[in-house]
Amino acid sequence: MNNESKIGYALQSGEGRIIHFRGTKMTVKVSGEASEGTYSFIEMLHPPNVGPALHRHPTGAEAFYVLDGEYTIRCGEDVYTANVGDVVLIPKGMPHNYHSGANGGKVLVVSPAGLENYFSGVADMLKVGAITWEMEQDIAKSTVKNSSTISSTGDNDPSISGNTPLLFTERVMLGRAAQ
Repeated sequence: MNNESKIGYALQSGEGRIIHFRGTKMTVKVSGEASEGTYSFIEMLHPPNVGPALHRHPTGAEAFYVLDGEYTIRCGEDVYTANVGDVVLIPKGMPHNYHSGANGGKVLVVSPAGLENYFSGVADMLKVGAITWEMEQDIAKSTVKNSSTISSTGDNDPSISGNTPLLFTERVMLGRAAQ
């Protein structure tokens, strides 16, 4: 059911648009379109020991509210350990990343509007096969409000395999390429 055409709506637990992105189950609770371009609200269920590369969102802040598990969240030079009930705010434009703990976890993420379209676009491409870093950047530019909402702060990424969940984490940690 498309709730986005209504003025307001309610979703029950487990409801929302589902995106499977590199091993992470994402449930879009409020899309950028539904919020009239102000934010996206996404529940993310992560397997153990995964997370994205160091990156930034030049169009808006991002906030993480931990529902289950433990996360290590980098915000600029600061590193936070976030547990159930903790919130970490990432200011607009600040380099950041996160890493789920040994038991995985679940977070609610308030992100720049349209970020769910990037996740969906990449997930759709990965169903067909591996994609390059350049292809992923093209998806970001074409799907996220004010284009390049996602920008890597690391080196150019080699081809990303759809069979390796969130490969970026293994490549870029603490702002430098891992061996």
